[in-house]
Amino acid sequence: MVQNIETLPPPAPVRTSSLGHEILFMDTAVRQSSMLATGVRAGVEVILLPTQQDGVEQITQVLRKRRGLTCMHIVAPGGTSSLQLGTTVLSLNTLERYVWDLTVWSNALTANAELLIYTSDLARGVRGEEFVGHLSELIGVKVAASRSKTGNSLLGGNWNLELQTLPCQTLPVFTSETLAAYDALL
Repeated sequence: MVQNIETLPPPAPVRTSSLGHEILFMDTAVRQSSMLATGVRAGVEVILLPTQQDGVEQITQVLRKRRGLTCMHIVAPGGTSSLQLGTTVLSLNTLERYVWDLTVWSNALTANAELLIYTSDLARGVRGEEFVGHLSELIGVKVAASRSKTGNSLLGGNWNLELQTLPCQTLPVFTSETLAAYDALL
C-alpha cells in the first residue's frame, strides 16, 4: 500500500542533471539506506520502499500519478538477473508477470528516459544481460546496470553501471561524498 512508502523531499536544487525530472526508489533492505537517501544529488525525489510490501506494486502506485520523468533510479539488493523490491523478486523469470506494472512505469517516463539500477551483479553474464535487455524492451527506455559488485571499493565494489542498452547521460544519483562514505556493498 502506498501509505507506507516513506517520501523524502528532494534536496534544494543546487545542481541537477541535464535531463530534468528524476526519481529514486530505494528498498529499505539496502544497508545504510537512510544515509544513502540523504546523500542524493540535488533535484532527485527519493522514495523509500518498505521491505514488507510488494516493491513493484509500490513503484507502480507512485508512478501512476507521474508523467514526464527523464530518469528513474532503483537501488535494491539482488544478484545476477534479479532485483529484490520489498517482498517481490523482479527477475528474468518474473518479468512477464509484471507487464501491466511495467507499462505504468513506461507511461511515467519520457521517450528518451533512462532507468539506472544500482544492484550488485544484476547484469552479470548472459542471463543478466538478457534481463536488462528485456526490461529495457518492456519499459521502452534505456537501462543501465552493473556487471560487478556495487558499493565500497575496499570491498571490491564500484559505482559503475557497466552495461547500458544505449549510452546513458544521467549523472550518478549519489553525491561523491556519499559514495566515499558508503562502507558496504549493495
